[in-house]
Amino acid sequence: MDELKEINMGLWEGQQIDLIQERYAKEYFEFFNSPHLYQPTGSGETYQELLDRSNVAIDQILSLYQGGNVLIVTHRITLKTILGYYGNKTLEQLANLSDIESTSLSKILIKDDIHSIEMYGDISHHRQGEATQEKPEV
Repeated sequence: MDELKEINMGLWEGQQIDLIQERYAKEYFEFFNSPHLYQPTGSGETYQELLDRSNVAIDQILSLYQGGNVLIVTHRITLKTILGYYGNKTLEQLANLSDIESTSLSKILIKDDIHSIEMYGDISHHRQGEATQEKPEV
């Protein structure tokens, strides 16, 4: 679903990180540390725009599969934003959540319209015996 694609980075797409940090230092800092203030360069999208579009997809999925189990595969910032939303975090609080590594697993339980984060960014499957990341406070 297009609504679950990664955040549109605008002019940053395809650029090297050190170049972005040099040319867009304020925006780069805000992207990771103050998501509620982040304003993209070029035709990118804000975190609020990402949240709005991803919630459209989640609402569609929930309406189609009420009471069922659903697997959603998406990208790092999109997933972190969705988990923040279902963890009752504001966009400002999003920066305080742990980063999400590639191929990590997260689980949101929704029962009787009450949602909780059951697993957040678990990478224990990467290597035998690796500890899971702690569940964030919600």
